[in-house]
Amino acid sequence: MRRFAELHGNLRVSSIKRAQVRSFRDAMIKLPKHLPHALQKLPLPRLLEQLPEGLEKRSARTVNKSLRLLSAITNAVANEYDFAERPGGWRNPFHKIAITVEDGEDDRLPFNVADLKIIFGSPVYAEGKRPKGGRGEAAAWFPLISLYAGARLEEIAQLYVRDLQQVPNENVWFFNITDVGNDQRLKVAAKNRREVPVHAELVHLGLIEWRLKREAEGGLHAPLFPFFEPNRAKKRSGAWSKWFSRYLRNECGIVDPLKVFHSFRHTFKDACRNSDVPEDHHDQLTSHASRGRNAGRGYGVGLSLDTLNRSIQRVRYRGLDLSYLHHATKNPSRGVAI
Repeated sequence: MRRFAELHGNLRVSSIKRAQVRSFRDAMIKLPKHLPHALQKLPLPRLLEQLPEGLEKRSARTVNKSLRLLSAITNAVANEYDFAERPGGWRNPFHKIAITVEDGEDDRLPFNVADLKIIFGSPVYAEGKRPKGGRGEAAAWFPLISLYAGARLEEIAQLYVRDLQQVPNENVWFFNITDVGNDQRLKVAAKNRREVPVHAELVHLGLIEWRLKREAEGGLHAPLFPFFEPNRAKKRSGAWSKWFSRYLRNECGIVDPLKVFHSFRHTFKDACRNSDVPEDHHDQLTSHASRGRNAGRGYGVGLSLDTLNRSIQRVRYRGLDLSYLHHATKNPSRGVAI
C-alpha cells in the first residue's frame, strides 16, 4: 500500500484505474530482491531512478503476491462501502492483472547431489570452521535441518530447546514448529504449525546431543541456536541468510542465483518423491497444500506423528554420504561440532 501510494498518491479505492495498477506492477518488477540499506527508505519513483545495475530482480511470483494482497484489501473496502451498488458498478482494478508465470516456473531450484557434496564438504563441515556471520553452530546445523526436515530458515532460527521434543516413553524426537511463543512467528500461523519427526541422519550427526547441551546451558526456554534476536520486523534470520548466500557463492562456488538456502526445502520435497513418500505425507511435513485437494482432506487433524515418522525415515539422498560427520561429537575439530 505504501509503495502504491508513493507512485500514484493516496487515492480513494474507488478512483484507482487499471492503468495505474499496471504501471505499479511494472515498477515493482524492476525492484531487486534485496534492497541496499541506503535505498530502503526512498519513495518508489526516486528508488527506480537510483537503482544500481546488476542486482538480482525480484520474481514474478513475489510481485503477484503483492498484487493479490492489494486486490484483497480493495475487495474488503468495496464490500464495506457497497461499491457494487454504484451506477455502472465497480470492478476491482487489481483483479487478473498479475504477471504470467509459466507452468513449472519457480523462484528457487533444488540442490543436486553434486551441490550437496560441495556444501557438506566445505570448510564449515570438513574443517569445523565457524565464521562469525554463521552464528556458531547454526552455520552447520541450519542446512542439515532444512535438508532432512524441509523446514524454512525462519522456522529453524526461532526454535527453542523446548521445541525439539521427545515422545514420552519412546525413542522418537520431533520438531514442534509453532508460533505459540510471544516472539515466534510462522509464514501463515495456523496452517504452518506442525510436528516434524527428526530424521535418523540428524540423530547420527548429533542433533539430540546438541539439544541436551543447550538445555544444560540455559534450560528448556533457551534458544536452540543462540545469537538470533528478532529485528524490528520480528525476523531473526535476515543477517544469517545473507551470510549463507555469500558462503554459498564464495566458499562453495555455487553461483546460480536460483540456488539459495530455500533450495534445501525444494531438495527435501524431491527426496520425498524419489523415496516414495506419499504426497499428502510430505505435504504435511512441509505445510504445503496438496495439489488437487478435495473437501475430504480438510477434515480431521491430519496424519499421526507415528505415521509421519515412518515416512520421513524413508527419505534418502542417493549418492550423498555424510557418515564421515557422524563422529563429529568425538572429534569437534572436524564436521558438525557440539
